[in-house]
Amino acid sequence: MRAIDQWKPTKFEKRQGNWRPSRNPHELARISRVSSALALHVLEGALKRHAHGHLADFGCGKVPFYGIYADLVERVTCIDWPNSAHESSHIDIEADLNCPIAVEDAAFDTIFCSSVLEHIWDHRIMWREMTRSLKPGGTIIMGVPFIYGLHEVPYDYFRWTRYAFEKACEENGLEVVELQPYGGGIDVVVDLLVRSLGILSDRLAGAAGLFAAKLLRGGLARRLAPAAFEALPLGYLLVARKASGNGS
Repeated sequence: MRAIDQWKPTKFEKRQGNWRPSRNPHELARISRVSSALALHVLEGALKRHAHGHLADFGCGKVPFYGIYADLVERVTCIDWPNSAHESSHIDIEADLNCPIAVEDAAFDTIFCSSVLEHIWDHRIMWREMTRSLKPGGTIIMGVPFIYGLHEVPYDYFRWTRYAFEKACEENGLEVVELQPYGGGIDVVVDLLVRSLGILSDRLAGAAGLFAAKLLRGGLARRLAPAAFEALPLGYLLVARKASGNGS
């Protein structure tokens, strides 16, 4: 990872020992705080369980998860399109993820990818390149939104379902280790409400988002949400592993 000493928290920041969505609207839009908090929770857990060795951050942007996985891995390689909306000085390999990537076979122990796959038109190429560049026994950790507004237009192409992930893993010889929705039911309703308010007023959305964060941590909200996770997911977490004897 280039310019490691210049890295600083952006989308997420550490407060009282825990990672939280940033309150800086220049780094994270107020309307995205609810969904970002839920995505952060599942991705942080997956990184702590599975990240190891040489990690490649596909579509790294400003590398917002670096503070979480830095102590879990031995080396980090950042890969992104140089024309990304999230300009970064940390990119090691400039690449269009719709195309083959200039990396050796079996280069990485872990591939991390957050909120990127929905922006890839030729996603079969990206799946093939991830599998090719992953060491046997290596792990892909990926998060994507599902019920979520258009973003980074015009490069917003797809929403991935559980079944699409299962099919992609099957086609590429990957074992599904974890595949779970995050956020559901009341989480989706609250997130959509905050986003709708954001059309009227960014400050109003910010206030609603802070209130929503407290509401969603409540016992009743947490009991209601899981029942609708599968039918109305806010997003998905995938952890997939390349077979130890698979040399693709």
